[in-house]
Amino acid sequence: MQNRFLNGLYSHMQWADALVWQTVQGETLVSRDDYVVDSLLHLHMVQHAWLSIWQGEEVSMPTRDDFGGLAEIRDWGRSYHPEAARFVAGLTEEKLRQVISVPWTEFIEKEIGGPATPACLGDAVYQVPAHSTHHRAQIQARIRKIGGSPKMVDYIGWIWRGQPTADWKE
Repeated sequence: MQNRFLNGLYSHMQWADALVWQTVQGETLVSRDDYVVDSLLHLHMVQHAWLSIWQGEEVSMPTRDDFGGLAEIRDWGRSYHPEAARFVAGLTEEKLRQVISVPWTEFIEKEIGGPATPACLGDAVYQVPAHSTHHRAQIQARIRKIGGSPKMVDYIGWIWRGQPTADWKE
């Protein structure tokens, strides 16, 4: 894996997360939708969890009750991105090939019906933007369904715009 590509994925992920948050914060109906809020919390929880694993830290799985509201969830989600970008920027090909241990392997094995093949750090580093894209798409579909106006957050849209940095404006 090329670090340039991974750095781009993580820059896009931050930009796309911020753009979705702009929509959520800008439309009252959307900001009050439990599915949207819970999905955003899940998206950011998974981002933080993987980073904790990579850094050898304890994984935290906060719930919505652990936050004082939407702004706190957004700020917590936003706090992930600079740290993740630093981590990814420092990766070498050798590190990307290292096998990692995942604390939820038992859950994975139940889900797939057998033993999980070990994954390397590079697989997990790619998984985070892929997982985030999946959930952003679900959130965007929900925003449209409840009458909101989601913005285009596609990777190619980010490229076409000149790879802008994330704008976390409220």
